[in-house]
Amino acid sequence: MEKSFKIYFGFLLVIFFSSSLFSQGYQIKNYGVDNGISQPYVYSINQDKKGFLWIGTGDGACKFDGVGFKTFYSSDGFGENFVTTSFRDNSRNLWFGHNQGGITFYDGNVFKVINTSGFSKSPVTAIISDEKGFIWCATQNDGIFRISKNFEVDVFKMEFNQLNIFSLEITKNDQLIVGTGEGLMLYNLTGEKRKPFFAKLIEAIPETKIQCIIKKNNSGSYWIGSEDQGLFLLTPSVSDKNKFNAAPIGKSIPVELNNVQDIYEDELSNLWISTFGNGVIKLLISPSSLQYQGFLHFSEDNGVGTKYTKAVYADHEGNIWIGTYGNGLIKLQDNCFDFYTPDSKENDKGVYSIFVDENSKWFGLEKGLLQNGLNSKNQVAFFDQKNGFVSDKVTSFFKADSNSLIIGTSSKGAYRMNIAKRTFSKIILNDDQLCNCINSITGNKNALWIATKGGIFKIETAAKITTHFTTESGLTHNNINQIIISADNKLWIATHSNFISFIDEQDNVKNIQLYKGTDLINVTSILEDKKKYIWVATLGNGVYKIKDTAITKYTVGNGLKSNYCYSLVLDGSNNIWIGHRSGLSRIKTENNEIVVFDKNEGVLGDCNPTASFTDFEGYTWFGTTMGTAKFDPHKDIKNLTPPIISITSFKLNDKEVDYNKDTIFPHDNYRLRIDFVGITFKSNTHILYQYKLEGFDGSWSEKTNNPFAIYGKLSEGEYTFLLKAYNNDGVCNTSPFRIKISIASPIWQRPWFIIISILSIVYAFYLWLKFRESNHRRFKIQLQKALNEKTFEVVAQKEEIEKKNKDITDSIRYAKRIQDAILPELEALHKIIPESFIFFQPRDIVSGDFYWFDRFGDYLIVVCADATGHGVPGAFMSMIGSTLLKDVVSRKEVTSPSYSLTLLEEEIKILLKQNDTEHHQTQDGVDIVFCEINLKTNLLRFASTKRPVIISKNNEVIILKIENYFNKWKGGNEQIDDVLFIGLKL
Repeated sequence: MEKSFKIYFGFLLVIFFSSSLFSQGYQIKNYGVDNGISQPYVYSINQDKKGFLWIGTGDGACKFDGVGFKTFYSSDGFGENFVTTSFRDNSRNLWFGHNQGGITFYDGNVFKVINTSGFSKSPVTAIISDEKGFIWCATQNDGIFRISKNFEVDVFKMEFNQLNIFSLEITKNDQLIVGTGEGLMLYNLTGEKRKPFFAKLIEAIPETKIQCIIKKNNSGSYWIGSEDQGLFLLTPSVSDKNKFNAAPIGKSIPVELNNVQDIYEDELSNLWISTFGNGVIKLLISPSSLQYQGFLHFSEDNGVGTKYTKAVYADHEGNIWIGTYGNGLIKLQDNCFDFYTPDSKENDKGVYSIFVDENSKWFGLEKGLLQNGLNSKNQVAFFDQKNGFVSDKVTSFFKADSNSLIIGTSSKGAYRMNIAKRTFSKIILNDDQLCNCINSITGNKNALWIATKGGIFKIETAAKITTHFTTESGLTHNNINQIIISADNKLWIATHSNFISFIDEQDNVKNIQLYKGTDLINVTSILEDKKKYIWVATLGNGVYKIKDTAITKYTVGNGLKSNYCYSLVLDGSNNIWIGHRSGLSRIKTENNEIVVFDKNEGVLGDCNPTASFTDFEGYTWFGTTMGTAKFDPHKDIKNLTPPIISITSFKLNDKEVDYNKDTIFPHDNYRLRIDFVGITFKSNTHILYQYKLEGFDGSWSEKTNNPFAIYGKLSEGEYTFLLKAYNNDGVCNTSPFRIKISIASPIWQRPWFIIISILSIVYAFYLWLKFRESNHRRFKIQLQKALNEKTFEVVAQKEEIEKKNKDITDSIRYAKRIQDAILPELEALHKIIPESFIFFQPRDIVSGDFYWFDRFGDYLIVVCADATGHGVPGAFMSMIGSTLLKDVVSRKEVTSPSYSLTLLEEEIKILLKQNDTEHHQTQDGVDIVFCEINLKTNLLRFASTKRPVIISKNNEVIILKIENYFNKWKGGNEQIDDVLFIGLKL
């Protein structure tokens, strides 16, 4: 602060001395009608919750986003076109007062007009709020009215009868301080309606027109601005709430503080005072005494353009805005640069060389030398041919000792100045005119080095030896742009060449190739940083950094403002500054980050070659065609305030919609376009945006300076648009701006539709089941009816069949009795041969197998036969066979079993007519075993057709239980034929 105060104090002294040749300027931006503001008469300035600046004029309210203005009139829903004052309440809503007594409320989205036509027709002069949320509005001639949260109005007119009210405030004791045309008055608020009741005239303030009352920061005191009695600080008494003390402000400062219109107290307690007739005055508080001892004056002479101002306001970033009466809106931005411009008829505005020591600031001008001292006895001195110097462009400085300053000129050689005596002596080099064109000077305790357009001169003062280095000495060019001495005592040389050169301590010239192209490059400047890197600036090829044989190049592609570089300087933090046309580039050596400073920071002039210098306090000075720019590193603070994001347009399918409402948009494929703005008033040309549509995008977009986002074919779903804005220092809002977008799903995907559909399907299924069940019952009845009919028919047929079966079975059973009657009795065989058996098991009731035996004297004839077929046909064959056997065996001519079989065969053929060709021949026959046993001799003779005979000998008695054996052998298999066995033991 003390360093800053010295600068400000020096500026004040410049104002007071009419012989001043050097004055200070400021970075001021003017917005007039040409920039889009509706009228150059500005009465109020405020900032809404979305970051927009609102400018109240005599012809509408202008909304400003840092880039352009949009004006709102009564036709847009605004109360009146003429805005006299504005106020932002605790909810950051805006209230506008109008010339005809009306009030317009703005919540950030829509306007609401408060109708006051029935009780107020005079200008609204002040708007404030109390702790209970009521809005108090003062009118010039119609008293005061109060607006509740529900926009209900209470009017207090009689209490202020015949008073002209211009300002208003509420104390901590819930009292009204009213600024009138007749002084400052105090009112108590009484009753349930808190009706104002006059308490007293505050005598501590002169009885004059009180035009503004502003609360002091973090205090119960108030700043009181009057029309013709200046500025006061009003402090309430601790013991008596009706008693106040007042102290005049700025009486010791030689500046007029009358006709105070508005007051702003910044964070450092400096006061910005808007006056009508003397511009804006900034009172500077002393940190040690806490008294206002210095000031800055902003008026028609230094960029404000007029001395008539109505409002002063600070936005959320600390930029100061001034509302003028006739010259529009002014932005005063406090950045890292201060600007100084020579004030001389003989000189242009250019500064071509700079040198600053503990005692003075030296500036080389077009036709002379300017000394700006740091002490009050020697503030400003200008030297040219009128007072011992020359009227020539001063191109370089070098301080040889505490009292000697070496000065180079563009065409008249080098001079040594005795600072104490203010005398000049020329340093003789030679008679060549080019050798008197000085570009750079440096030196050390052993020698002075002077770079000219005709080579380099080394002047060894002690030995009185002057050495001239040219191309004949090994230099690559004689026109030397700059020289420096490095830490290892090498003289580095910048010249028009593809090489940089240095001269070592033995005066040997050595060249390092910098550029291998065919064209020559112009090395304009050179320096060595604290890490002993050599930096080289070129005219068209950017900047080179050299360490031994390693060379690094920086160009526009790396972030430089331009490849045309005119000057280099090292600041106190080892950063490299490069001078260009209309701007500067800074390279931070610790991370190679490059930052550009141009017209947005107030740098308007072209940087002059080698005209840059870093002083002992760390300030870096740049000589330009528009004066001097001084960089203050103490103000080089990162802007931690991110841009305020606001949506300017939200369109679905090219139709503007209100995104603030929780609306579910009908199902469709939407095209979405969102236009937005990041509001920052420090450097709004470097804002970058990053956005993401959750539910659509997988990641954040790349950073872009395009203030819009476009999406196509958004279908049903929930989306959230996220937006971040980055300021010039890369700071963005920690919490992204959000917009929720809901697009309804199609009818067939909605829950109610799905539920109804499911219920409909269930009901349809139920109806189908009922219909099917009905059909099934009907079909079942029909089927049962048909089944009953068929059953009746089948039962009848069954009964008939059963009757027939019974008849047949009875017939067969009768046949069996006949067959059994034909077959011989088993007891008869047992009488003949006791040890004998007959196993006879027909498959059906009657059998095709049959047996026959009979005794003829000593002979026993036993026959075991299997007739063709079984059942009834077999039974017929068995009866035929039995009958024929009896007949054949009884014949006398039968003498052997074989003959018996032969006769039996012939009889069967005759009986069955198998020899009759006229009749159908059958294949029926009998398989038979015919045994003849001599009961005396046990001689057995047998004859067989297709049947075996089993004989057991050697007295081995084998009793075969043929029944069990047969059934075991047969198992579960079906019996497919008749079975007959006959066993005899002889």
